[in-house]
Amino acid sequence: MPSFPIVGARFRPPAQALTNGLPQETPVILRAEPTNPYDINAIQVLLQSSSLIDLEEDQINILNEELSSSGKTVEDITDMEEWHLGYIPREMAKKLRESGTINQDVEYPATFKINLRGQPQVDIIF
Repeated sequence: MPSFPIVGARFRPPAQALTNGLPQETPVILRAEPTNPYDINAIQVLLQSSSLIDLEEDQINILNEELSSSGKTVEDITDMEEWHLGYIPREMAKKLRESGTINQDVEYPATFKINLRGQPQVDIIF
């Protein structure tokens, strides 16, 4: 299962808080964003709010604590269909798009993880 870092969360509040508080193995999706004005190969990492429905109370409390700095709550997050957490790094996204591994108009399932260095990443499910 290929793993990729998530970048750019700090530019997308409350994405940074979400990546700090999401449990390991939370389902996310990857979606090509060819209309991105900075990178035609951009691949978004998106959290669908339905992924939070079955969280246990302690996980919700952790997530709410992280989200408090952004002025959001888990309830605010679940009110939206999805949240843009960030991107696959530019060079990695370019390789994935050019190889046809990630295609336009297709959503790819992935799981959210924190790597051994404490950084957010996604594991693509093929």
